[in-house]
Amino acid sequence: MVVVFALTVVILDRCDTAFAALFAAGDILVADNQLEAIFRIDPFSGSHSILYDDSIGTGPEFSNPLDVLVDQQHNVFVIDNFGGLFQVDPDTGDRSLLVAATSGFSPNSAAFDGNGGIIIADLANDAVHRFDFDSGILAPLSDQSHGMGVVLDRPSGVAVEADGSVIVVVEGLRPAILRVDIDTGARSVASSNFGSGPDFDHPAGIAVVPLLVPEPSAAALVGIGAVLFIASLLRIRVQ
Repeated sequence: MVVVFALTVVILDRCDTAFAALFAAGDILVADNQLEAIFRIDPFSGSHSILYDDSIGTGPEFSNPLDVLVDQQHNVFVIDNFGGLFQVDPDTGDRSLLVAATSGFSPNSAAFDGNGGIIIADLANDAVHRFDFDSGILAPLSDQSHGMGVVLDRPSGVAVEADGSVIVVVEGLRPAILRVDIDTGARSVASSNFGSGPDFDHPAGIAVVPLLVPEPSAAALVGIGAVLFIASLLRIRVQ
């Protein structure tokens, strides 16, 4: 029996009253494929509860949820290997199927691309897809027919870099980390067992550490204050 857990950390505003009953800043959501449910974990106490499953809300049922995502607008998306790409209403738990799983689409991992879409790794079909929210269209990004370069062999994890490049874990005969061009689907090796360091054995999940946003310096704050002060003087003179 294979038990798969996938988690995401939710960063929300505690003042968001619509989410007060379900989420708090820093909560952790976990996809449990055996229970076909999404758990909520309190990061401080470790207590957990089922947030969404087939008994909560209405709509198509989960069958093998492997990953869960939450965007900046607090929309919840579930990657279901047998079901497809779900969107879950955060308040009611109602489920809608954005893209149904087929023989050519069996999602197992996903990441937001920062440009109105979700990048989805499809291990069973040796493919990476992109779902566009505006059009509602799922399109191939990189596979045997799209993009040149290194063979995409059993992609199991996906992440997106700051410049939009897609990073994919492949766990085939030659485990490696590949970089996929978001425009052309071209694939190149970012890291593999031919590089320096210990060999990969069975890589699966992957993440890109985000860039830090520098805090404004004291000089910058003084400059901003001076601009505001001058603006206030001008406003007084105009009045």
